[in-house]
Amino acid sequence: MNWAQAAAALGVRPPWFHYTLRNPRAILDWKPKGPPAIVPADDIELGTGALLELAADEPEGSPAPTVCLWLARHLRRLAASEAEREISEIRAEAAKDGSDCAYVDIAAVPAPLLRAEDAPPAETVQRAGWQQIVERRDVLAAAAAGAVLQWDGGKVWPVGHTAQFDPASSPAAAEWTARLSPAPAGQPPTVLERLLLEHVTSVDRVVELLYDEVSGCPALRRVDHMGEMTLFTRVPQRISTVSRWRR
Repeated sequence: MNWAQAAAALGVRPPWFHYTLRNPRAILDWKPKGPPAIVPADDIELGTGALLELAADEPEGSPAPTVCLWLARHLRRLAASEAEREISEIRAEAAKDGSDCAYVDIAAVPAPLLRAEDAPPAETVQRAGWQQIVERRDVLAAAAAGAVLQWDGGKVWPVGHTAQFDPASSPAAAEWTARLSPAPAGQPPTVLERLLLEHVTSVDRVVELLYDEVSGCPALRRVDHMGEMTLFTRVPQRISTVSRWRR
């Protein structure tokens, strides 16, 4: 069914909400031939709400709210721009004779962005902010981290990709494994530990969270149903200049 057929069946032009403007209240309040609702654009897939909630409770001077607020504002600007672009395309198409878009009621437009676009925080501030967040154990920090993983994969996190290896595969792997200590017991996992726990399967016999005091990174020891041991860890993006492991 196209828009013209939908309009004929309904007796009115059906409403169209851009995916970044699908505010539940605006949808419920929509009335045929009414003006479009003015809605703050938000890409719900990226969880900007978690970024704003985390920033609201942080103390002044902390880098964590700085990175969260900048990213939330940046994502809102991108969402508003995308909505405006698609709305402009639909309106331009609707002006053409015989266009199916003429039977669409644009039910919402993005709210104006009253704040000038901010420059990204300095890289040192970004790294410090995300260092604070990924070490936290609460679900809000995990949700904020999820937004960043979808945005840029954690580009400025203190750690990069997840490494997977057999502790007996090399002398270096065995040495590193030997220096791991058990993670604190009786606590929810940190953001980084949650990412490692995604590698756990329902048939694993042993699952143990570990910690490397030198790099500050968590690790996961997993023994599967065949008795095969695998270690997972997040790899540091940088090693401190004062670390004894730096050459």
